[in-house]
Amino acid sequence: MLIEDRGRYSDEHQSSIDLWEDFFVKVRAQEDMYVKAGMPADGLTDFLIKWFYAWEKRSITGLRACFNDHMVYADPTTACRDWTASQLECDVYSLGFRICPDMVFYPQDDTIRALPYYDFLDDEVRVTFPWRAIGRYRYTPRSFDVLGVDRYNLVRDPERGWLITRIDTDFDLFGALGQVMPIPIRAPKQRTVKLVLGTLQKIFPGLHGPVVRPFIHDQH
Repeated sequence: MLIEDRGRYSDEHQSSIDLWEDFFVKVRAQEDMYVKAGMPADGLTDFLIKWFYAWEKRSITGLRACFNDHMVYADPTTACRDWTASQLECDVYSLGFRICPDMVFYPQDDTIRALPYYDFLDDEVRVTFPWRAIGRYRYTPRSFDVLGVDRYNLVRDPERGWLITRIDTDFDLFGALGQVMPIPIRAPKQRTVKLVLGTLQKIFPGLHGPVVRPFIHDQH
């Protein structure tokens, strides 16, 4: 069980906490499959458990133990520019834990699409990991629930084991900020877009595009 004290977390977390145990059973089955196929995947599941455990514990030293000394990362908060890891980033993480003391990363759901993807091309080990982050900023009344994807480049150190050399993170930064605004800002639902565009198309026929082979939902 990755989270030892689930009672410290609000109701928004509880259903996601339940996902972890079965999730890592499936991830370990993935690892076993790759190892049997001759891929250098042994130990990756234990590393991922260690990595997300460090985040849940808000452990700066635990996170640092997962990085090699030349780690590079890029995410929407850096405008997707490469930043080299240093003490500065560890201080930023520490500040983030103070501002958002209950943020935890989880699997996105319990389906196969939430499982990580592995790649071993050219003797490189890469893991793509879909995640969900749930938390609440200390000074805001509303929680956030954000989906994203991490891409990890990994090396195996003879003494330290698996280490991350690069992280590329993708998530909707503006959507995350919109959730915690005094008046939440959310993307419109598909049915809303369909209603608005359909109404406009009746008034302005030129807004129609070329007619294509119908999808199953076009037949209703």
